[in-house]
Amino acid sequence: NIKPMNLSKMTLLAFATVVMNMPVASNAVNVEKHFDKELSVTVSPVKSLTGAKSQRSQTAVSDKITDPAGTVTVYSRSSLAIEPVNDVPMETVDYGFAGVMVTGDNGDVYLKNPFCLFPTDTYLKGTITDDKISIELPQNFASVNDEDEVVELYAYLLDFSEDGTKMIPTENQTLTFVKEGESWVMTGDAILGLTLENAEWQGFGELDMRYDPVNAEAAKMPDGATPSADWILVYDGQGHSVEMAVEGDKCYLNNFFKTETGSVAPLVGTKTGNTLTFPSGQYLGIDEDNSYLTYFYACDVEYVYDEMSNSDIPVFTTHDNLIFTLNDDGSYSCSSCALFTPFTDLDSEYLWYMDLYQNPLLKENKVGDYTPAAPSVKAFQYYESMGFGYVTFDIPMLNTDGMLLDSNKLYYNVYINGDKFTLYPDEYHMLKEEITDIPYDFTDAHGGLNGDITIEGSLRTFILFSEGIESVGAQSFYVDGDKVYYSKLVEENVSGGINDVKQDTTIVEETYIDLAGRRVITPEKGVYIKRVKMADGSVKSVKVTF
Repeated sequence: NIKPMNLSKMTLLAFATVVMNMPVASNAVNVEKHFDKELSVTVSPVKSLTGAKSQRSQTAVSDKITDPAGTVTVYSRSSLAIEPVNDVPMETVDYGFAGVMVTGDNGDVYLKNPFCLFPTDTYLKGTITDDKISIELPQNFASVNDEDEVVELYAYLLDFSEDGTKMIPTENQTLTFVKEGESWVMTGDAILGLTLENAEWQGFGELDMRYDPVNAEAAKMPDGATPSADWILVYDGQGHSVEMAVEGDKCYLNNFFKTETGSVAPLVGTKTGNTLTFPSGQYLGIDEDNSYLTYFYACDVEYVYDEMSNSDIPVFTTHDNLIFTLNDDGSYSCSSCALFTPFTDLDSEYLWYMDLYQNPLLKENKVGDYTPAAPSVKAFQYYESMGFGYVTFDIPMLNTDGMLLDSNKLYYNVYINGDKFTLYPDEYHMLKEEITDIPYDFTDAHGGLNGDITIEGSLRTFILFSEGIESVGAQSFYVDGDKVYYSKLVEENVSGGINDVKQDTTIVEETYIDLAGRRVITPEKGVYIKRVKMADGSVKSVKVTF
């Protein structure tokens, strides 16, 4: 029997990209964890477990362990993590998860968020000695609301059945960690699995868990500091408010890394003359939005073509400091990037990061004009054989002077062939009603499910079902009481594709750069970035190996 799947067009587009090598343009800067291995079993998780990004809002934990008493220690937790992707458990190397361990006075120990890809803010309870942690399973560690029904979640140790078609509980249900130096290491070959009460595996699991000490301490804003809340950080067509405080030659930027909870520590640097200098490698604490440790790095990023993945990948060159320079208008500009990641080794093949601010600008937010900056069309593609396509717009959250606007008052319209476009529920099935004036932060991707209208920074991508599209456009507008301020309407002819531009591809120069950013005259054995300059001035970068 073939199980029908009601996938969104965005999901199908992702499938087409991977399987059919369809060219999908994207200017998104977030790099997510990639899955490396497929387990030879299938699972049927309850609906509420298919959206791991929304589990905290679904979790009902009134009778679970959420705030145990004891000494709190934060570790960097790594593991082989497992998550169901379209009912197929997929394995990935996970790194930098916040391994929170609470040790009680009576020998009890509590491990927070046993499953890194499905954090619930609850704990498993065990016992601890000088060199061993023992956790007796199964444990009912959390519960979720699933279509108005409370579903209890359990942690079991699991292994493959004899025929290899499913995961079943092991005879020994003691999860054990042993002390190695200052680290705690999981023993055994069994998988710590998330199950229902009947031990039916739901596809989430952990293997080879390791808790390593965090040899850093997050900074705090000084008690006597009086931060100014009038500053904003602007980057990539968007921005957010920051608090700046100066104590002597020390400079503190609170909320420099934007999170929903505002939980991370301030960035600390020095103010010397007309420059602000922030050392790279600072530990900012736990990003409670996703329960990962957060480190800040100053870097340059270059997107290069990688033959193995058949895609452009980011290559980072780190710097010792992120330096802002005072401008005549009182703002501070920076020519580098700010990277936020749980990794301390940026050369790791498993590197992913939470966010990247390219060429950030610090300035006081003085909004005098509410006219939004003009949008732009970044990408368009239509697949005749599949009957749909997509368009990506860049909708800045700024006014025409580069000041930050309130996103709650910002809207935009999409235009197709010169006409204002309306989204209807019969085409966009996750909508409950038709929508023409689109709120700036609107997406139909909810509950961890893929949507047909997605957002990434200032980028807005729409799946399009219409045929005969010759032009696409967008116009944003800001509503302030009874006044409405419109941006310029921007439209592009896409009958030949956005990127269908004739170029002079005559090569005029080739240079090689090593991964430390140094120019190399004669490459030896190793990995390099080959930069090719064309006669028209364009530059293409390719990752090469000698």
